[in-house]
Amino acid sequence: MKPSPAYATLAKALAVTLAVLVIPVSHSAPRWDQIVVNSQGYYHIDPASIARDGDRRTFNSALDYRHPQTSSTGKSYQSVESQFQVNCRMKMARIVHMSYYSGPMLTGSVVERQGMLQDWMEVDATSPVHRLMHYAC
Repeated sequence: MKPSPAYATLAKALAVTLAVLVIPVSHSAPRWDQIVVNSQGYYHIDPASIARDGDRRTFNSALDYRHPQTSSTGKSYQSVESQFQVNCRMKMARIVHMSYYSGPMLTGSVVERQGMLQDWMEVDATSPVHRLMHYAC
């Protein structure tokens, strides 16, 4: 006995649905590479976030503070995710966006967000930003 067209369509739809559910999702959490450790905390970079455009790089960085900090608005936070833009040739950088988290290593709730925080600035060769820029470039 041959299955009806409706049954065949339903069987195909079920097979496709099962295949989609079995295929692993490639949306994974960032892999943070630790770049700098100092008295302030731990600086990380997400290598997968590095975007190249000529001499410029854009990337995400995480700063995990050793001790809780207080924002200019009086909110307590323990880690910050920043999006940087750097010019590798000119050795300049700027912060495009920052998100402040209540817990360590970008956990807990977002307590504050800020966008386009500064114009291009020269990067001090002894700063953590210099090490991040060196890694990204």
